[in-house]
Amino acid sequence: MVRPIFPILALLVSLMPSLALANTIYWQTYHRPPGVIMLGPETGNGFVQKVLQLIIARMPEFQHEMPMTSVSRAISDIRAQKNVCHPALYKTKQRNQFMYFSDAAIVSPSNRLVARSGILETYAQNNEIDLNAVLNANKHSFSLVKNRSYSQVIDTALANHKAQTHMHLMTHTDLTATFHMINLNRIDFTIVYPFELSYYLSQYPETKAQFKTFNIQGVSPFNYGHIACPKNSWGKTVINKINVILREIKNTPEFKLAATTWWREASNSAEFELYYQQQFMHN
Repeated sequence: MVRPIFPILALLVSLMPSLALANTIYWQTYHRPPGVIMLGPETGNGFVQKVLQLIIARMPEFQHEMPMTSVSRAISDIRAQKNVCHPALYKTKQRNQFMYFSDAAIVSPSNRLVARSGILETYAQNNEIDLNAVLNANKHSFSLVKNRSYSQVIDTALANHKAQTHMHLMTHTDLTATFHMINLNRIDFTIVYPFELSYYLSQYPETKAQFKTFNIQGVSPFNYGHIACPKNSWGKTVINKINVILREIKNTPEFKLAATTWWREASNSAEFELYYQQQFMHN
């Protein structure tokens, strides 16, 4: 018996939207220069974006969308098991409960403490600062990005001082306003990547003397982040594919150039090359 073709076609048509959705990755990104630049003349030239484009180019079986969102929304959507991924997150115990993580995908200098010049020098030795000593003083105002992980060492120190009235949580990830507040003497310090301050100073070079950068005691000079997707079968499929791609491209000159955009000076050091080969390549 020959089955009518029209009901089959109707079924296929009805399934097309759900099939398209399953085949689409919504990359949850937000304006966070110079990692992700979604506004202004440098749009698309963030180093996270450049790495992500190398990966996306090798995933033609998926549709890729780049909605502008926030770090809180990105994490919330992954928790809700939507078809979304984040291109650069730290692994934490909490996130491991609802996220699959790729191999190390983004490498960069570690977070630094950036303060208004003349405020925190008494806490520093050899340009390295004890973050716990600064927080224990409980007298210095500072600003952080809500839901952002700064590394396990820094997150642990901050978690022990959640009740500090001097701490201001920001929902935006563009740190221009935060650096403005330091420059205008409204807060004393923040914790950021050094290239984030460098990007700000490229826009406001006249403010350079107002800032002092410190290494944070116990934090490695470099670190790496991961691509994160929801902890379900869809997310596992995407992460497995990404891991295959990362193994193919991580040690290529093309990848290194993309990953170190905006911080070439730090990447030219022997210390970085050692970290890249011994840590980043094997995680």
